[in-house]
Amino acid sequence: MVQNANGNFIITQAVPYPFYIVDDTQPPADACPSFTEGTDVAYRAIGDPNVKVRVQVRNGCKYAVWSDGSEDMPYNWMPYVNTIGNFTKEAMRQCLTFNGESCTIGSGCNVALAPGVSDNNLNRTCGQAVTLNANCSGSDCGSVSYSWSGNGIPSNSNGSSVSFNVPGANGSYTYAVTATKAGCSPQPGNVSLNVSGCSTGGGGTDCSIYTNGAQVAYRAVGDPNVKVVVQVRGNCKYAAWTNSDGDMPRDWLPYITANPGFSTSSMGTCLKFAGDACGARVGVAEPGSEGYNLGISIAPNPNNGRFTVHFQTKLGELASLRLSDLTGRAGRAVRATQSITGTGGEHAEAVVLPGSVRGVVIVEVVSGGRRASQKVLIE
Repeated sequence: MVQNANGNFIITQAVPYPFYIVDDTQPPADACPSFTEGTDVAYRAIGDPNVKVRVQVRNGCKYAVWSDGSEDMPYNWMPYVNTIGNFTKEAMRQCLTFNGESCTIGSGCNVALAPGVSDNNLNRTCGQAVTLNANCSGSDCGSVSYSWSGNGIPSNSNGSSVSFNVPGANGSYTYAVTATKAGCSPQPGNVSLNVSGCSTGGGGTDCSIYTNGAQVAYRAVGDPNVKVVVQVRGNCKYAAWTNSDGDMPRDWLPYITANPGFSTSSMGTCLKFAGDACGARVGVAEPGSEGYNLGISIAPNPNNGRFTVHFQTKLGELASLRLSDLTGRAGRAVRATQSITGTGGEHAEAVVLPGSVRGVVIVEVVSGGRRASQKVLIE
């Protein structure tokens, strides 16, 4: 380097490794995760500016490579590139490996997961407590953070283990965990639990089994690969399709098949459907084993006087459906009392009340010496 007549210093000869100073300040904690595979972080300031500096992940290490595929970027090119967006040369130095440099995975990204159950038992009984462990292996597990997801897992579960109660419905449930560390690619893992021993009979009025993400049914008409899942929004539980069709309309209930542990009648009681507003009060079934055995449920509840009563019948057994107000007087329904011959299994009876009816109406079902009732709110 020499000084010219104007007093400026100019480079007279290139050196293999120019002296390049980077700020000693560490990049933000979230800087390295932004250096993801295929991301362009800089471009050549001399020569062809269309040649970018691109991130390439190889064997767990993040390399700075030229986008023209010629080679890894040599570190001595650092003065001759301009960064893109929020990327800085300081962060590039901290987060990337350059041409000729060695990358030791063990120095930062040696992390692998093999999630499992603390007691090694993947088969759980209905609602049983369980503890899942991430089972991280590798020399860098001590500095990673975790995030868990799955049916029943508490929100913001970020430890290497998580404890919760399995769902109250029979089925197989998959739980996912992801380990993250600054400068390293996220490491995922999952474990599946089999839940059994949950009651599948009766009215299915235990709405607690309808947890966020629970897969409760599938289409019996059309594509059976389209499932019905529970989506919790605010304080309400909605029935949603797994495709792009949004919430399931209530009138689809006859055309779906419930998964074990669920029923279309309990779905009608516990869930909201396309067009339903969140915040409406929900009627409560009268307690007692008789009601459970008859499986009475009403949907929607509350409603505007048009609803469907679901209950279980035995083949050939005579059942009666009666509506009355809280004083016991017969309600002014299209059919105040209706006789039904059981066909075996679930029966659905549509009810339409006059527009003048408001308040609480009692729906009573009598069949084979069993009696059950439930209140419905007409608004």
